[in-house]
Amino acid sequence: MNQKRADVCIYNGTVLTMDAAATTHTAGAVGITDGVISFVGPQDAAFVQACIADANCTAIDAGGGLIIPGLINTHTHVSMSVFRTLADDMADRLKKYLFPLEARYVTPELVYWGAMHSLQEMIRGGTTTFADMYYFEEHVAEAAETAGIRGVLGETIVNFPAPDAPEPYGGIQYFESFHARFKDSPLITPCIAPHAPYTLDENHLRTTMEIAHAYDTPIMSHLAEMDFEVDHLAKAFGETPIAHYHRLGLLNHRLIAAHCIHANAADIRLLAENDCGIAHNPIANMKAGKGAAPVPSFLEQGLRVGLGTDGPMSGNRMDMFHVTAAAAKVHKMVSRDRTCVPASTAFEMATIGGARALHMEDTIGSLETGKRGDVVVVSLDAPHMFPVYDPYAVLVYCAGPQDVKDVVVDGAVLLQNYTFTTLKTAEIRQGVEKMVKVIHNGLNDLL
Repeated sequence: MNQKRADVCIYNGTVLTMDAAATTHTAGAVGITDGVISFVGPQDAAFVQACIADANCTAIDAGGGLIIPGLINTHTHVSMSVFRTLADDMADRLKKYLFPLEARYVTPELVYWGAMHSLQEMIRGGTTTFADMYYFEEHVAEAAETAGIRGVLGETIVNFPAPDAPEPYGGIQYFESFHARFKDSPLITPCIAPHAPYTLDENHLRTTMEIAHAYDTPIMSHLAEMDFEVDHLAKAFGETPIAHYHRLGLLNHRLIAAHCIHANAADIRLLAENDCGIAHNPIANMKAGKGAAPVPSFLEQGLRVGLGTDGPMSGNRMDMFHVTAAAAKVHKMVSRDRTCVPASTAFEMATIGGARALHMEDTIGSLETGKRGDVVVVSLDAPHMFPVYDPYAVLVYCAGPQDVKDVVVDGAVLLQNYTFTTLKTAEIRQGVEKMVKVIHNGLNDLL
């Protein structure tokens, strides 16, 4: 056989490829060579058997579990894990608590350790790609490279002094140095992240899109999320948030728009016509009482819809299984229709749908030859994971991070038999505890 042997071979499981035909191999295997998927098919193939016998190949026995594409978190703020459970259930939290907390405490050190804390949680839960927007984003990138996870990372731009920029809109200059440092990284996609339509003026919103075009990079933003955002833009411009971004040129194939809760029929057509990506955050939206985005309509119109945890202050858990279950359930509740967003559709949004939302479906999101080797093994050993009549129902309605056995990103094994290979968990905890102690000591005058 002329095919090169694999560096990693995952076998003895049911392979859910999430390809266009939803191909499943009930006794299947996935081979990865030089970081790229080189084989997907039956485990009795000669290629697989040769790989298992090869001492130079890392052979992972799935133990009869499910072999799936890595989960894709399309919107989060990972470093905010150090603020988790602060100001929960409080009104106007963004302006009264969050912005002041960030102004006082966010440093490169906090960003790094907060990111490591979240990345540990995400890898443990089967996430292999995440889209993040925050400050000092180069330190999120450092954490991601150390962990070995794939990141689409946005430097946040706002119209007020930020932790990493003493002047309003200073994040634009920060982005340029961030992009220069990580543009050739195999795991990191640097991008620019205008925070929201209510935190940037028209000229600077246009500027961020011009920069995205000039640097050939994605752009991510909160959009149509807040009630006050809708009211402000209606009064100031007579526009919806989505129409506002359209007029300014931000609706296009580069955009990853988070939330899009307040989207009417005309807005949905604009998003579809301009090939925008949508990051749906059902848990964070429910917790904040913001309402449910019209995701069934998004899907009917063929929009690129992925799922996100939002930040650890908003959704609390960096658990994509939790989010995927919510995505299936909340729209059933809103529509009073149990057939709405079935498990297979929800799981699609967590995998290939997330890749589409990030405009990365040619490289990640499904198990197909030629795509990057991002693979997860989910065990079926626990009582809540058996029996398996419908593997999608098991993954969406039953599974949790505790069931993730193995995680591979770009052909590198990050979690093997429930054990981290790239992260030092005790060191991460110590780093986070140091940050939390500082925050605890100064909370009385903020909360």
